[in-house]
Amino acid sequence: MDIQQLVFNTFINYSITLTPIIIALIISGQFKLNLTTTRNCILGVALAIAAVISAFSPLQVAEGVVLDFKHVLTALSAFLGGPLSGLITLTAALVVRFIAGGGGMWAGLVSILFCGIAGYLFRHLYFNKMKTLNLNIFILFLGMTAASVEIMSGFINFLFIPPDVMIALLKNHIVPIYISNTLAMISFGAVIAIIESRRRYQEELLQSEHRYAELINMAPDGIAGIQNGKIFFVNNAAAAILQFSKEELIGRTALFLIAPEYRGEIIKMVRKHIKQKERPSLLESKVLSRNKTPHDVEFSIGLIEHNGLPAIIAFARNISKRKHSEDERIKLEQHLRQSQKMEAVGRLAGGIAHDFNNLLQIILGYLDILIDKNQSSSPAIPPDPELYEIEQAANRAADLTQQLLAFSRKQVMQQTNLNLNDVIQGMIKLITRVIGEHIDLVFHPGDDLGTVCVDKNQCEQVLMNLCVNARDAMCPQEADC
Repeated sequence: MDIQQLVFNTFINYSITLTPIIIALIISGQFKLNLTTTRNCILGVALAIAAVISAFSPLQVAEGVVLDFKHVLTALSAFLGGPLSGLITLTAALVVRFIAGGGGMWAGLVSILFCGIAGYLFRHLYFNKMKTLNLNIFILFLGMTAASVEIMSGFINFLFIPPDVMIALLKNHIVPIYISNTLAMISFGAVIAIIESRRRYQEELLQSEHRYAELINMAPDGIAGIQNGKIFFVNNAAAAILQFSKEELIGRTALFLIAPEYRGEIIKMVRKHIKQKERPSLLESKVLSRNKTPHDVEFSIGLIEHNGLPAIIAFARNISKRKHSEDERIKLEQHLRQSQKMEAVGRLAGGIAHDFNNLLQIILGYLDILIDKNQSSSPAIPPDPELYEIEQAANRAADLTQQLLAFSRKQVMQQTNLNLNDVIQGMIKLITRVIGEHIDLVFHPGDDLGTVCVDKNQCEQVLMNLCVNARDAMCPQEADC
């Protein structure tokens, strides 16, 4: 057989053998990367089918001596697919070669077996010791090893084939065997590696996209992708703020989710960002949830591409709790200022009460002198009752000043055991004048009433406040109130 016929037949055998490999790789591409055992089984079956097909179109160089790629496929299966894949291909190749028979059968069986072992050893060496090296280099050396095993196994044929025929075969086919085996190993391995790497890249890309999608969904801030005014992506936080499901938000007009009074500002921010291509500052706004409830958010946007077209990615942070905290802080500040004002008023009232109390003491002193003179000039005639009324009113004014001093923390409360009947009875006349004559005031003292430990002045003030409040509640029913 001339060299041209040898090359042509080798090419035909190679082409037929390559077809099931490509089909199997396409099928195995439907399985995920983590289904390693399933994919390796498919690879082993594919290479086993390729070995069977290779046996049906062999290159016969002598009676019972054929050249094909069963040993190459077995070595490649063990190297790329591991023990399980290699065992499947090895079994099929051995069975097919045994069935084919001929004088070169035993040499073929030995070649297939040792090529499978070489493939496994190369796999162990590469994946456990030298994974940093280029895979194609290992495939190249594996092809040369398979060619060497094929040639050395051919010496077994001296036991079954005349020596002169074998010497002629070895002389004419050593170089073609080296070249064809090495090229077949490289090409088969390259095809498998290219398809596998492309499929692995696509799966890793999908996993990466899924991973980043999960990270975006785990973000505490709302994130939405917007193109042509429509939402094409939204994360869990944004859906939670708006109280919609993510499916309901996809395709919605984003601007309608903004409170009407803020839409103009959002449009200006977007246009400015697109024109100047600068990251805008944060903008506080309000978004409307499903039930039209406004929520305070902090907006920021960025420019991205989606399906080859410009799009906007919007970031929204829910600041409703922060705004509520700020409102509470403002209220507390107002209460603090009010307390400071009350403290100032208390100090002012204390100062006035102190001066007024001094004036009352003078009034009471002169009133006592006036009562004594009245009794001295007319002992038989009792003093004028109006003088006692004046004295009682002055004493109550003095008590009121003591309450003001207590309010301003300049007078210590004096708690004593009191009978409330006596306290009320002493205030009946004063309360009657304060609430007016159009209201009847009736007092029913309690029987066997115990005592209470209170400050008398504050108790009288409480009683007066209750009566005044009762009068104010009754006032709308009286024309002269």
